[in-house]
Amino acid sequence: MPRPLLFCNIGWMREYQGQTATDKIIGGGRYVQIEKRGHEVCNFVAARGKVFGYVQPVGGHIKIERLGATRSAAQIAGVDVLVTARRPGGDTVIVGWYRDATVYRNSQLLVNLTALHKKNGVDRFWFEARAQNVKLLDPDHRTEVVPRGYGGIGQSNVWYADRAAVSWLARVRRLLEAGAYARVKRKRPTPNAFKKAQVEAAAMAHVWKHYEDRGYELEDVSKENRGWDLEASSGSLTLRIEVKGLSGKTASIELTPNEYQAFLANALDYRLCIVTGSLAAPALSVSAFNLASGSWAIEAGSSLRIVAIKERTAAQVTLT
Repeated sequence: MPRPLLFCNIGWMREYQGQTATDKIIGGGRYVQIEKRGHEVCNFVAARGKVFGYVQPVGGHIKIERLGATRSAAQIAGVDVLVTARRPGGDTVIVGWYRDATVYRNSQLLVNLTALHKKNGVDRFWFEARAQNVKLLDPDHRTEVVPRGYGGIGQSNVWYADRAAVSWLARVRRLLEAGAYARVKRKRPTPNAFKKAQVEAAAMAHVWKHYEDRGYELEDVSKENRGWDLEASSGSLTLRIEVKGLSGKTASIELTPNEYQAFLANALDYRLCIVTGSLAAPALSVSAFNLASGSWAIEAGSSLRIVAIKERTAAQVTLT
């Protein structure tokens, strides 16, 4: 019998490893807006082999009887908790999960706090699971949109999904079982179909596969002079992707004026993908705008590398 599902909506972060200069909570309700912090900022911090999750339920308690517990029970084990958040400027999406979690009717005091929990003022939790059963998706892999309105999540931060579409819940369960988004198989253009230089074609194919494997639908718009080469869509999210291919290992490229204007104007959903060693051993670096630091950075796991950008001015001179 499948485990009951519980959806907990929180503020948006990259890592949920406490607030830092490059990872600050976005959204999350009135408390976060006023205090500039939230108790969910450590929702993916491992402590003593477990991870402790926070959500703010309406009414001050979670109705665990809707998950199968008795009305007198204080907790229920064996629940799959899906953590969701609203993407800045976009949909509510699944950002990670706690499998085989214990969910409590009332918040619990977190004892033996880690340094990160203390620093961020986090001392209570609502659900917990063993660290190996907890997964956080990278920001660009958070592509499963959570339905809103009737049959979807409402104003409450806790949703029991008892009216959700059966087909969508089945997809969520497949996601949990796979541990990542299942690859969506679609016809992929061959390098020759891109009609570009060999290095650029190989880079385009490499980036295409990177996003395709993460569940995005892609379209090649490189001939339309939009300022980017590919569009990758998932739900209402569309990433604008500029691809630069290099044969060597040094990642230094130039953007045309049109590309650079698109780079600046579409900060939240623009991705600059630089592929080094395109023909031999392609290595991809994805640069995205970091809202917390206000800078462009290459995301690599839980760390950031700031992108160095040097603006140049050009002019055309004609003698008459």
